Amino acid sequence: MSTRKKKIKIPVFVKYMCITLMILSIILLGIVFILNILPLDYFITLVCVFIVVVGLLIYLMINKKTRIISSLISFVLIIINVLGILYSSTTYGFLESITNIGSSVLNYEVVVLSNSDYDSILDVKNKTIGVVETVLDKSIEKLEEEGSFEIDKEFSTEDLATSLLNGQVDALLLLDSEVDILKEHYPSFEKNIRVIYTFSLKVKDDVTAKNIDVTESSFNILVSGIDTYGTIGSLSRSDVNMVVTVNPNTKEMVLTSIPRDYYVDLYGKNAKDKLAHVGIYGMETTVKTIEDLLDIEINYYVKFNFSSLIKIVDAIGGIEVDNPTAFTADYYDEPKDAWVKYTFKQGLIKLEGEKALAFARERKAFAEGDIKRAKNQQLVIEAVLDKVLSPSIIVKYSNLLKSLENTFITNMSRERITNFIKMEIKDGGKYVINNLVLNGTSDYAYTYSYPSSMLYVMIPNEEQILDGKNEINRVYYNKE
Repeated sequence: MSTRKKKIKIPVFVKYMCITLMILSIILLGIVFILNILPLDYFITLVCVFIVVVGLLIYLMINKKTRIISSLISFVLIIINVLGILYSSTTYGFLESITNIGSSVLNYEVVVLSNSDYDSILDVKNKTIGVVETVLDKSIEKLEEEGSFEIDKEFSTEDLATSLLNGQVDALLLLDSEVDILKEHYPSFEKNIRVIYTFSLKVKDDVTAKNIDVTESSFNILVSGIDTYGTIGSLSRSDVNMVVTVNPNTKEMVLTSIPRDYYVDLYGKNAKDKLAHVGIYGMETTVKTIEDLLDIEINYYVKFNFSSLIKIVDAIGGIEVDNPTAFTADYYDEPKDAWVKYTFKQGLIKLEGEKALAFARERKAFAEGDIKRAKNQQLVIEAVLDKVLSPSIIVKYSNLLKSLENTFITNMSRERITNFIKMEIKDGGKYVINNLVLNGTSDYAYTYSYPSSMLYVMIPNEEQILDGKNEINRVYYNKE
């Protein structure tokens, strides 16, 4: 007589657990493959480990004797898979958000005298609105969607401010960054105007990355921090201008900070301006202006704003900096529309988001002014890098990436970024970071953005410029 093998009965929960484990493992491996941040040999090893572990667990769950312990292990692996999918998806979304560029945002404001009877754009229909000669036709077209206006063109924003204050025009159409410049250098302007209408325009961003293999060749990144909150694509003054030179072969970086008041040749304008003002003319102008200043090639740029710094510092649980000089900062909290006073003691201090921004922005408290501010900005950036690259950040990884969405952009492609990450995962090693802040001489001069009055500027020290170029080239070309 033939004997039948006894059929193994598999509980329903085991079947579902096996199916769930296989599906989640396949999804996770698929996302990791698409994300492309693991070296190929690491990824192949990961796939082999998953096949062996998942296969063994399924076999053990089918076996009644080992079902309980293997089911518990499988449950833990399912949780690990879910977290892995979450983290990988967040990483993919973050990389897409910071590299999905192509346009900048121009924010316009219509301003009137504070004592006028105009409360909305409808109140100035058929009235005279002053604009600067270089205004985009698109902005006037957008404005005229609200009605008909008399347009009066002036040579400069300062001429416009004078026209409004003297009653020669009824309102002004200006970029919000132009309004900020007038407020900074024309105190009576801020006291006597108010905004009655705002709108935004998107314009094409023509900055082309000078692509190289970042795993084998050195590269320069321009880090540009604009003095606004909210939309990262906005054109505004640049408070932070730093060239980061990276040599992946020698594991060395140099951070070269350029003061915001540096008096530079404004690219394409045949005129000089403060470096901070260059930001309102777009990233292409900023990149080429700094390339000409230092006689270097900038491969990529990274652009962030005030919101970026606040969010990243808060997301990583604050940072610690070794503050060399005690000082007090009067900080204007723009979202709250209020002045706040922060006191920073000498020595090791902890900074949360708003305090980190106040620490990085203050310059009036120091005799060195913008030079000291640039040094403090480097302290903040190094502290953020130390925290972000520490193993403890893993528990805050997802929140960190989500906090940076839409407040941080770069023209380095996702492929270049992931290739660099793969190289660092495989090679390891900590980078040696050197700091350099360019210096100059205080002076007053006419600027392209504000041509009628002399403004405070810093005349570049040619020896400092040469030292900066030489240090960048030393790291870039691995010169002794």
